[in-house]
Formats: sequence, structure tokens, C-alpha cells
Amino acid sequence: MKKFTLRYSDGSELRENDKVLINDKHIGHIDAILIPGTEKSFQYSCEEGGFIVILENGDVQVWPDTDEDISLLERQ
Repeated sequence: MKKFTLRYSDGSELRENDKVLINDKHIGHIDAILIPGTEKSFQYSCEEGGFIVILENGDVQVWPDTDEDISLLERQ
């Protein structure tokens, strides 16, 4: 099976527990990486893979891929 890897716009690998900045104003952390075809990816309607971000205010976001709107602040 091919390894599933998501990367930030700077090329570094996205990992669980990373502290991230979204849209230059929201801080959160990567709660989970959704591997394509897994039960968890189907549960979050992200069958092709993605990741879950929990924001400081408690909001939960599911992203199918990374883009320039999310950047790494700190690696735990």
C-alpha cells in the first residue's frame, strides 16, 4: 500500500498534534490524519483522505487536503 502523506505549502509533512495557523487568524491542532479508504475516512466523508483540525475555540474542521490557508506553527 502506498504511504499517504499530506504536506504544508512549505513542503513539510503534516503530522498529528501539529499546532497550526489557519487563514492567518485561527489556531488549532491536527487531531487525526484520515487515511484513504479507512473506516474513519468514511465516517468523516473524506474517503480520499484528509485530516481533522480542532480549533482553540473547540470547533472541529475536516479538511480533504492542505493548502496555503494552513501553516505549521509548532511541532509537538
